[in-house]
Amino acid sequence: MKRIISTIAMSMLVTFGFAQTKNEPKTNTKMKIVFVVSNQVKSETTGYSIGFWLSELAQPFYTFQEAGYEITVASPDGGKIIFDSWSDPESPNARELDLVTTGFKHNPKTVALMENTIKLDEIKVENFDGIFVVGGLGPMQTFYNNEKLHKLFAQFYEAGKASATICHGSAILLKTKLSNGKLLSEGKTWTGFCNAEEDIVDKGAGKKMQPFRIEDEAKKLNTNYVTGGVPYKSYAVADGNLISGQQGSSGAETAKLVIKYLNNKTINKNQTMENSNQFYGKTIQHTWTEGAFAGGSFKNQYRSDNSASLECVAGGYKGTKAELKNYSAKNIGNNLWLMSWLEESGYSVSIVFDFATNKVTGTISKPNAEFYPVSGTIDSVETTKL
Repeated sequence: MKRIISTIAMSMLVTFGFAQTKNEPKTNTKMKIVFVVSNQVKSETTGYSIGFWLSELAQPFYTFQEAGYEITVASPDGGKIIFDSWSDPESPNARELDLVTTGFKHNPKTVALMENTIKLDEIKVENFDGIFVVGGLGPMQTFYNNEKLHKLFAQFYEAGKASATICHGSAILLKTKLSNGKLLSEGKTWTGFCNAEEDIVDKGAGKKMQPFRIEDEAKKLNTNYVTGGVPYKSYAVADGNLISGQQGSSGAETAKLVIKYLNNKTINKNQTMENSNQFYGKTIQHTWTEGAFAGGSFKNQYRSDNSASLECVAGGYKGTKAELKNYSAKNIGNNLWLMSWLEESGYSVSIVFDFATNKVTGTISKPNAEFYPVSGTIDSVETTKL
C-alpha cells in the first residue's frame, strides 16, 4: 500500500517540472519566488538533528508551480537541506495522508533540488517578486538570530515585494528591523506556530523541543500576533505585503495569499488611470494555459453599457455561457486591466490583457476565499459594431 501511495504521489507531480531556477535578473513576465530553508543543525535544546518541515516547502512549491511561477530554493549555507524526520509524510506518526508532500519527497527532480540549494548571500532582491521563509524545527536556531536573513527579508518588504513566513520561520518577525531601525512587525498582523501547538509537540516528545516560543515572545512586542484558534488547522493572514502562515497545514493557503498580493500589485499600480472604453465592441478570445481552467478557451464580447457575454468555446467547460453584468477597464499602456463580476455565481474575475505580448494573466475568486490564479494567451481580437 505504501508503494502504491508513493507511485500515485509521484504521478501527480512529475508533470510539474520541478527544477531549481537560477538566481538571475528577470527577463520575462513570469513571477519569481525564492524559498529560504534551514540547513540541518544539532538542536541546542534536545541534541536532535533538526532542519526544515517538508510540507512547508512542498505544498507552497506545488501551488506556485501550478500558477506558473519560477522558483529558487536557498539556505543559509547553501548545498544540501534535510527535512525534519517528524515531517516525513510516510512516517507512522504522520497526522494525515499528504500526496503532494509524498510526491515531492520521492520525485528525483525535487530530491536533486534539496541536494543543491543556493547560498543566502547569492540572493538579489531585484531578481525576485517575493521571498518565502520556511519553518520547521531548525529555524528557531538558524533563523532567529540570523541578521543576514533579517536584512534580506526587510529589503524584500521595503521594496514592496511579497514577504512571507510560515510556522517557525515566523521567528524572524520577532527581530527583523527595517532600514530605519523600526521592528518590521510593529503594528502588523501576523501568525506563526502557536503555544497550543507547541504544547502538543512537547507532550508527544516528552520534553521541551524549542528554546522559546513565538507566541510568548510576540506578546512582549507592540505587534498583532494572531492564531486561527484550532491547532494544526490551516490559517494564514496578510497585512499588506507581509504574509504569514501558522504551521505546516497552512502552506498552500499562505502561497495563495502571496499570489493574490502579487496579482493585485500588478493591477493596483495603475489604479489611478481613468476608465477606458477601448473594450467597447471588442470580442477577445483567449486560452488559459496554466493554473485553474487550463486548456479552456473563452470568447468574451464587451458592450458599451459595461456588460459582456462570455462563452467557453473549447476545453472542459465548452458550451458554458454567462453574462457579466458589470465590468470596468483601465488603460495601462499596452495592457488593459479588466475587472468583471459574475453576479449570479458570486465569482470575481480580475484579468490583465497584455496586447504587446498577447499574454493574459489573472485571478478568479469567490467570497468564501476560493482562489484560482490563471495565465494564458490571447488568441484573437475582433471589433464588432454594436
